[in-house]
Amino acid sequence: MNIITGLGNVAGAALTGNKKVRKLSFTGSTAVGRMVAKPQQKDWCPSRWS
Repeated sequence: MNIITGLGNVAGAALTGNKKVRKLSFTGSTAVGRMVAKPQQKDWCPSRWS
């Protein structure tokens, strides 16, 4: 586990754009989550919670 701090748009873009990052979890507002997720949504696979 790695903990990375920073602005959502900067740190999020770097992490979601890196193919080596397989999973990502963050804390913050819904608005920031949407901003981080938007550019990479086309590459995401749906997940299931059991």
